[in-house]
Amino acid sequence: MIRGIYTGASGMLAKWTEMDVLSNNLANVDTPAFKRHLMLWKEEPRFKMHRLFHNVIETPAGDFDIRPYIGDMGTGVRVKGEYVDFSQGALKSTGNPLDLAIWGEGFFEVDRPGQGKFYTRAGNFIRNGDGLLTNLHGDRVLGVDGDPIPVNVEGLYVQKNGLLVDRDGIVLGQIRLVTFKDMQMLSKVGDNFFAQTQKSGDPVPAPAPTEFRQGFVEAANSNIVKDMVQMIVVNRAYEANQRVITSHDQLLGQAVNEVSRV
Repeated sequence: MIRGIYTGASGMLAKWTEMDVLSNNLANVDTPAFKRHLMLWKEEPRFKMHRLFHNVIETPAGDFDIRPYIGDMGTGVRVKGEYVDFSQGALKSTGNPLDLAIWGEGFFEVDRPGQGKFYTRAGNFIRNGDGLLTNLHGDRVLGVDGDPIPVNVEGLYVQKNGLLVDRDGIVLGQIRLVTFKDMQMLSKVGDNFFAQTQKSGDPVPAPAPTEFRQGFVEAANSNIVKDMVQMIVVNRAYEANQRVITSHDQLLGQAVNEVSRV
């Protein structure tokens, strides 16, 4: 009976975590290039159930369990982890020549003064006071040579391969586009940024046919309808597990009262 309470509790904890993930996906539906998170589950060990009051018989050939097999009993579920869905988001036109969207696999590499390099797909960029291409956080966008890129807003043209050319045809630089051996092993550092880890591997040039689209930003790949429907399903599952705990608690209380009368 107490085992049933723990099983229900494990279900409640799992659904509570999933609700947090879904809420975060919905909260970032308007965040440029946000990648939704999904849950991975792991079933707790299952036990074989046998009818009570039957014995195991011993014979010269070995022991035989003559207790009738009833079925398996689950002991709950737990969160194994979460992973990031890096699938492509839709492109939204902004008309801003400094806005860039990645179509395909890859990340922008940015340098955050005093903190190092980070990686993002959000390409809503601006020109800072020093004339460098940066994001809204002030992180400097890096080129293929590893240096920040100077830009002019007027007459700027960004080719599909990331080459930046001004109105006079002068090449200002080329944006570096990188990817990783295992993107799921990247460390999430908040605000739609990722950091390299030992398990993710070193950044390498993104493969073709990945390209840049000037005047666009990538939208979040969250699906509002699916996430809202899933939230309803999760909420109902949470309530069902809650009722399981309540029922077991009532049965346990009745058992205690019956024992006290004996």
